[in-house]
Amino acid sequence: MVSGTSRGGFAAIHIMASDRRICAAAVNAPVTNLGAVSEFNQISQHPFVMTANTENLIPALADRFVFIAIGEADPRIDAKSCFEFYARLNAASNLVKPQLFVLPGQTHGTSAAYELGHIAAGAFLLEKTAILTRQKVEQ
Repeated sequence: MVSGTSRGGFAAIHIMASDRRICAAAVNAPVTNLGAVSEFNQISQHPFVMTANTENLIPALADRFVFIAIGEADPRIDAKSCFEFYARLNAASNLVKPQLFVLPGQTHGTSAAYELGHIAAGAFLLEKTAILTRQKVEQ
């Protein structure tokens, strides 16, 4: 299991995509488009930055347990990019659909109750842990 918030969510998504042993990821207000983050705006078109965007990881993430919590707005990490990533991942997934938990207000700000996203992410990971534990016990 992996989890992270903002850039930590970006890292968690990359870790899951690169390691099939990771069975679930829960991310809160994740960076999905590195070029949208102000520190990377000036190099947003650099091949390394463009390759790092999470949309490139969709083939490795499709049909896996992914939970995303984000506010309805988030100018810091570009919520629109996150919603687009979710939509593409959802379209690419047939057996296991990603889960999206949208908070009212703005994450990376003061108006979203971001604690709710963390609680929902924790519940998601606990559920997946219970499923895997039960499967191992039954074997």
